[in-house]
Amino acid sequence: MGYAVAVRLPAARRFFRTTYDRPWYTALVSVPLATVVVEEVAFRGVLWGLIDRDHGPVWATGVTALLFGLWHLAPERPWTDALFTAVAGVVLGVLRALGGGLLAPVLVHWAADGLGVLAAARVSRSRTQRS
Repeated sequence: MGYAVAVRLPAARRFFRTTYDRPWYTALVSVPLATVVVEEVAFRGVLWGLIDRDHGPVWATGVTALLFGLWHLAPERPWTDALFTAVAGVVLGVLRALGGGLLAPVLVHWAADGLGVLAAARVSRSRTQRS
C-alpha cells in the first residue's frame, strides 16, 4: 500500500530514481534469484543462525539487521536508505525467529523489492508520458 500512495505523491516520486527495461522480469525473476535469495541465505540463514546459536535470537536479529543496513550503503545513495534497510532487517530477523526458517523473510523481502521495481517502473512510465 505504501508504494501505491508514494507513486501518486509528487514529492515521493523522486525516491523512484531507477528505471527498468523489463520491470516484470526484474520483479519476478531477477529480484528473487539475484538479490532476495542470496541476501536472505547470507543474512537470515547463515549469519543469523551462527549468532543465534551462541547469543540467541535478539542478538542475531540486531547484528544481522545492522550488517544488512551497512551492506546497502553506497556512495550514490543517501545514508537514510541504509538506515531504512537496517529497520527492514529487524523485521526480517523477527520473521526468521518467529517462523523458524527463511520462507517468511524471503517472501516479505521479495514483495518489498519486487513491488519497488514495479512502482519505479510506473513512475518512470508516467514521467515519459508527460515528456
